[in-house]
Amino acid sequence: MTCRQCRGNGNIKCDPCKGGGLFTKIVSVLPVIKTLFEMNRADLPDGAIGLIERSGSRLVERDHIDIQTEPVTRKDGGLAIQYQAQFPYGKITFSINGKPVSADLFGNKAKLLKLKPFLEDLIKPGIESLKKAANNDGVVANQIKKASGHKLIGQAILLTATMPKKQAVMALKKKYPLGISNKALQSLIKTADQAIGNVTRRPRYIGLAIGLCASGVAYTGLLLTKTYANLAISLNNPALEMALAAVLIAAGGGLTHYTIKLTAKKSMTHAIGHLMKNRQSNIPTKTRTSGLYAYIGAALLFLIMVEITRHIGTATPAWYFLK
Repeated sequence: MTCRQCRGNGNIKCDPCKGGGLFTKIVSVLPVIKTLFEMNRADLPDGAIGLIERSGSRLVERDHIDIQTEPVTRKDGGLAIQYQAQFPYGKITFSINGKPVSADLFGNKAKLLKLKPFLEDLIKPGIESLKKAANNDGVVANQIKKASGHKLIGQAILLTATMPKKQAVMALKKKYPLGISNKALQSLIKTADQAIGNVTRRPRYIGLAIGLCASGVAYTGLLLTKTYANLAISLNNPALEMALAAVLIAAGGGLTHYTIKLTAKKSMTHAIGHLMKNRQSNIPTKTRTSGLYAYIGAALLFLIMVEITRHIGTATPAWYFLK
């Protein structure tokens, strides 16, 4: 190269590469990967397309579909895995009560597709009877018995009587995975719950009245005599007295709760006893809102009796400051 000042010739090392002839540049690259699943729908039955799209991997895991995989290069240079899938598929028609019902069979384990909810038509008379029971139309227990002549409805009633509604729906769905829609199952459980509530409504509130009367008599005997006063003196502590009051209220509520279940049991036995394997076994009885009223009523009765002691001069609990 020519020197700019003396115009002579010579050699000098390149400053950026120090004469090495190489440059190094470090950069950061963030790769973006796009994945997609493609299949040739023209080669698939209509009923299988949606099922594979929704739950293809699960169908493979459960051996409904046999697959072989092979890595391939796409035309655009992308990487791909090609699946060779094999599964049986066919049409089936069977008869229920003399009526033809058609469906598609899919996969190695013959999964039924496009099966209409045929059970809903078969149990329609039973559902009507159950709805009458839910609407308090006629003798409720008799309507429940009539409805339970259909096995599915009988199991729905029994499950509703023994567990919460959401659990009852799941348990019934497990017993009848085909032939009835989820919406129909939910409606059936809801109607059964209303019908069972109607069966026990009058007995439950009779039991509530009996239990509260018994609790009131017990509170009267404790507070209007020296019994409660002697207990309070022996405790000699307002906090312990409050704990004693809570125990008495809980005992009154528990007694009332028990009488509710006792009075409702006979009605439940009459309505669903035939569904139990052993009629002498414990018939499940839900107390519903009357169970809550049992404890609220016991608390109110106890406070009323405490207020009475303040007016008649009997020993009033130390924690009671109502004036």
